[in-house]
Amino acid sequence: MWRERDRTLFRVFIFAGGALCLFYAIIFRPITFEGQGDYPAYLDLARQIFHLPGATENDLSHRSPLYSLLMGLFILLFGEAHYTIPLVLFQYGLVFLSSLLVYRIVLMLTGRDTAAFIAAFAGMVNLATVFFGYMILSETLALFLFTLSVWLLLNYVKGAGRTAIITAGLVTGLLILARFNMMGFPVVILVLLTIFFIFGEHRCGIRKAATDMSLFLAGLCLVLNGWAFRNYLENGRYELVPRHHLGARWAVPATISPSDTISSEYQPVLDIFLQTRGELLDKERSRVNRQSSLLENDFIRRMNDSFRPSVSGYLMYRDSEEELLRYYGLAKNQEGLRLLNEKLKPFYGQIAAQHKSEISRFRIYSLLYTFKHISPTLAGEDRLNLNKLPSPLLKAYKVLFIAVALLVYLVSLIHTVYLLLRRERIRAGLRWLMIYGLIWYFPVVNWYANVLGDANRFRYPADMLLTGLFVCYLYIAVALRGTGGSKGIMNKQLTV
Repeated sequence: MWRERDRTLFRVFIFAGGALCLFYAIIFRPITFEGQGDYPAYLDLARQIFHLPGATENDLSHRSPLYSLLMGLFILLFGEAHYTIPLVLFQYGLVFLSSLLVYRIVLMLTGRDTAAFIAAFAGMVNLATVFFGYMILSETLALFLFTLSVWLLLNYVKGAGRTAIITAGLVTGLLILARFNMMGFPVVILVLLTIFFIFGEHRCGIRKAATDMSLFLAGLCLVLNGWAFRNYLENGRYELVPRHHLGARWAVPATISPSDTISSEYQPVLDIFLQTRGELLDKERSRVNRQSSLLENDFIRRMNDSFRPSVSGYLMYRDSEEELLRYYGLAKNQEGLRLLNEKLKPFYGQIAAQHKSEISRFRIYSLLYTFKHISPTLAGEDRLNLNKLPSPLLKAYKVLFIAVALLVYLVSLIHTVYLLLRRERIRAGLRWLMIYGLIWYFPVVNWYANVLGDANRFRYPADMLLTGLFVCYLYIAVALRGTGGSKGIMNKQLTV
């Protein structure tokens, strides 16, 4: 009877969740005009890939291509004038599928459909999830692929066999093509698989471990090499992502200031960057915060300003690029940008040497930004989509999600230490350790890459899973309270 009731609850969720996502797709308007400048590049890359009318010769080889491939297919099917509505419907379909995966993951961790139901539903009503569903951006695709990869790995640990690990390799490859900042993710997976092979309930021999990890890598490499081969056919370079944009989003350009001292050969380069810096500072002074921004609070704004750079390093490079190319007499194409990057490396080195403490401060800022909410509103006063929500509700959501993210990461650290104290706990809690390793990828890579204000957007693929883990903790807390904090019950719940 209990199992039948569980199946009934899952069917109820399928119906309710599907209806909610369909409702989102109907009432919200697709947004292309605002999206941190990414949408035009995605569209241009889609035109380039499929050789569609309107394609430019801009170098977009540094762009993650998977979303543009998807956009191109929708353009071919529905026409460029009508593809956005079907694409938004598809994206909310991915949100729904992601929620089903979260349902299964939480069910694996807690063994209770009620907790799984609440966790999956909470992920769907997260305002950031709703927001990215109607934005023509890659975040929803990355959300689905990340959640799917987590589910596949947990199923493999549970004993699903080699089909799961091969598929996990393929999906991880697609995830990297959806977001290039996930390139370090396979390393985390291989480390976690090694822990599983050592501490798993049924110990694996070296041969099985090597074979299964090789199968994972084979699936991964098949996908990534497919795109690298396409790049070879298009531009003669067998590469996944070029190196000529490495300085664009990092923190070093953000530290440039009039007090910097550099060698005479780079003085014109510094002057170009300082001119851009002045223009960006003027724009910053007239910048209007998004609706219901927490930066309206004086304390939060002062704390944020104490860590953040005066100007964006990404914008410093982007807005200086044209002038830098002219100064060096380089064409604005792949080869010209590669040469520009090589010429700027010594300049960046001289700048970085003068701002070591500032760059370290930016790393802290980038790490802290991992836990920040993602604003679910559009810039400006337009009463469109979620901008119609009242300000108190938006602020409450933002504060709540910050609290949820911080709590989940804090508890995950404590729980990891608890599991590592005894070998038998490691064996019993491998699924928890697997998930913790996967979600901690984002703070670590954001700290290392120093992506500053983009850190929360780069963390977004983990949002549904973070919400699901929060519900798991609430369920375990309630269970412990109902049993008077029994030690045996606690061990069972934390290592289920």
